[in-house]
Amino acid sequence: MARLVGHIGNDSQFARAARARSHAVLAARMQGVADRAAQLADQYAHEFFDSTRPPDRRRRRRRHLHGSFSGQVVSTAQGRPLEIAIRTQAPGVKVNALNSGSAPHVIRPKTATDLVFPGTKAFAGRRVVTQEVHHPGTRPTMFLDRAMFEAIQEALGDAIRRSDLRRAAMTK
Repeated sequence: MARLVGHIGNDSQFARAARARSHAVLAARMQGVADRAAQLADQYAHEFFDSTRPPDRRRRRRRHLHGSFSGQVVSTAQGRPLEIAIRTQAPGVKVNALNSGSAPHVIRPKTATDLVFPGTKAFAGRRVVTQEVHHPGTRPTMFLDRAMFEAIQEALGDAIRRSDLRRAAMTK
């Protein structure tokens, strides 16, 4: 009796198609995680920053942090893992200062001679005019890291639940 033994080579058309299919499935699942991370980052930005600033102190012409996040899957070289990124339309300096914190610094006008803004606390209701402000700095919130971590945790929890359901269905 003859015995036929065969194998599928790494460079075969079938192996290439299987890798491409698994890469596409993984990319789609990772895009879902990236979208959820961006949604959480947007939610945290609104809770921590946009909702705490009084309406008269919000800048109208500049890009806001809230509503500026999007998730993106970054495809790397063939055979390498995919990466998830959270992108934003807001200025990078602002995002980094709010996420990682900032050291105390001096704020001076760029084009005008004075800084003019509505007063707060002891100067509430008055207009403040000054040549510089000594900003005390900001504490790091790490809201982007938190959003990414929570999105990944949710995805892993969902994967474990799906695996448990499949295992239970197979034992029945």
